[in-house]
Amino acid sequence: MATLEQLVLDGLALNDVTNYRLQGFDAPPPKKRSEWVTGGDADGAALVRDPLFENREITLRVRVTQRATMDLALAAVAAISDKLEEADKHPEGLDMVWTPANGTKSVTFKVLSGEVTGLPVTMDGDDAGWFKNSPVVNVTLTCKPFAYGAEVVGSGTSSATPFVTLTVAGVTGDVPAEGRLIVTDAATQSRRYAEWGLEQRYYDVAQSLIVESDNMVTSGFGGTGTTRTGAYDPNATGNNVVRATLWRDPLAVVGTGNLGHVGTYRVKARVYGSGTGPIRARLAWQEGDGPFRANQYVALHLLGQFIEVDLGTITIPPKDLGTQRWSGRVEAVSDTPGDTIDVDYLVLVPAGEGYGKARGVGSIAATALNGYDDFTSLGAGSGLNLRTAPAGGAWATSGVATDFVGTTTPTGQVFRQTTAEATRRFAILGTTNYTDTSSEVWTFYTSGAFLAGVTAGVIARWVDSSNYLAAQWQAQSSPYPNAFQIYQVVTGTTTVLASWPGAYFSPNTWWGIRLTAYASGSVIAELFLGAPMSPLITLRATSTAVATGGALATGKPGFFDMNTNSTVTQRAYDFFRTSTPSAEPLVINSTRALEIRSDSALRADSTNTYWGPVPAYRGARFLVPQAGDENRTSRVLVKAHRQDIEASDAGNVTDNLTAQVNYTPRYLVVPR
Repeated sequence: MATLEQLVLDGLALNDVTNYRLQGFDAPPPKKRSEWVTGGDADGAALVRDPLFENREITLRVRVTQRATMDLALAAVAAISDKLEEADKHPEGLDMVWTPANGTKSVTFKVLSGEVTGLPVTMDGDDAGWFKNSPVVNVTLTCKPFAYGAEVVGSGTSSATPFVTLTVAGVTGDVPAEGRLIVTDAATQSRRYAEWGLEQRYYDVAQSLIVESDNMVTSGFGGTGTTRTGAYDPNATGNNVVRATLWRDPLAVVGTGNLGHVGTYRVKARVYGSGTGPIRARLAWQEGDGPFRANQYVALHLLGQFIEVDLGTITIPPKDLGTQRWSGRVEAVSDTPGDTIDVDYLVLVPAGEGYGKARGVGSIAATALNGYDDFTSLGAGSGLNLRTAPAGGAWATSGVATDFVGTTTPTGQVFRQTTAEATRRFAILGTTNYTDTSSEVWTFYTSGAFLAGVTAGVIARWVDSSNYLAAQWQAQSSPYPNAFQIYQVVTGTTTVLASWPGAYFSPNTWWGIRLTAYASGSVIAELFLGAPMSPLITLRATSTAVATGGALATGKPGFFDMNTNSTVTQRAYDFFRTSTPSAEPLVINSTRALEIRSDSALRADSTNTYWGPVPAYRGARFLVPQAGDENRTSRVLVKAHRQDIEASDAGNVTDNLTAQVNYTPRYLVVPR
């Protein structure tokens, strides 16, 4: 049985015979908005990218089915007008579903605005009907460019490897579909970094997106196979990293061998740097038998831990002649001869048809002030020990002899000008042990000369002098004058969790150090100049000792000072604060999901009740290319880390992760 053309605007059927008859409908495809580039020595012009589209304009001719009275007919016209006015109030528009006559496939137009463009009052002709309580209404609609099909729900793919890959085949439509990449933690671990990449045109199932150390080439390079605890070693064949000893000249550490990829990729390397540093690495590569070219060197942001470094983007074109081939090599250099670098693996993140990353970064505000002291009532020359702060309790100082004392000019500070000290002088506030906690202190020193051995720092979790968490500025004699560090002391053993070499402190200038620790084990240190606004340097680290159940799971706040140099210099401290920080910035909450969409990046809260934007997202919209007449398949790579790997370590690369792609096809002409 034949069916009528169906057109339903936000629930209002415009061709149901009982109320309306659709007498005209025109939905021409939207106009392409192409961008062209020309050259003075080139014929014609080339497209800069796939064209974008203008809004679609749809015209309708609707006749009101004859009513018993004119008032009823006018009410039917008003119902159409009301829908058009309602569309203006919705940024995403109202849905209008079109099902072609005698068809089973439907699409949805997004009506952004509309207006009645004609209401003819005539006695005869096609427009006649007004005087029979059956008026004609001409309508023009402004819609989003595309007609949308029903969302296609994909199946989830799980993996406990450095990344998850999944394929999406048979995507219908005339343009890339609007996608939802759903990434779910399956290891009961919160994530602070997530990254995705997509390839389609040159997707080759035979080309792996990981190059493990087992498959790398060491012959003719400076590195050799060896072992490192914590390396990714799925084959368990013995050696799990390639190690090279570095010097000031560039060294080709290891090669990838001949590979057959085509397309654009961001190359990520998991490496372990040992020594004093700084150590820098880069990727060099060649296409076929062409010359090697190299990306910029990238500094290893942490030493003594596995980290991931971004070695930049490479584009491998399809071969012109011969067999498809490219090869790469990792090169490295250190300012300190004798340092070593271990290469664990390379990940080739597709970036030609879509790439993005979400990071758990952002400002950390206090939600409760637990203690403070501006030292304004501390008398000149009076010791800090046993002083009761305005909030937070009394101070207890310990460590090396000679206490912090009040200043004469200016007042409202404490200072020390001791020399040749072997240990620190600590100042701990109160008796309350905090979990999620943030401590901050401001300091300056008065000498204009470089003084190796001067140290100033803040404490977030103090248990005793053999167990505490701290951030410090430390003057060093080598390799750089100064360093900004996060470190922990557990049972008397000091471990540097993160370090930024070369963090220069100028004299007679106020510098702020803030240290924040969370129950998850995440630690954030910030260095400020002059005012507590945007930090100059932010360090991030993670530690099981700081996490729930660890030796430093709770503790008291404070600050410390030390000068191992024999030269006298005054170190002043002021504006001490300890507070409860705002919620930790996360990309994925434990056991919850992140959605990278075509229009946003959202995460579920810890209760899976509320959704909101991730702290920071950069990259492309998540669009899934249509299969096209060549029936292409897309491959999506997803990876997520516990830590923000751009500023912290890259451990735990085998945390289980689940990824799923849902997509909504988009059409230019007709449903498919």
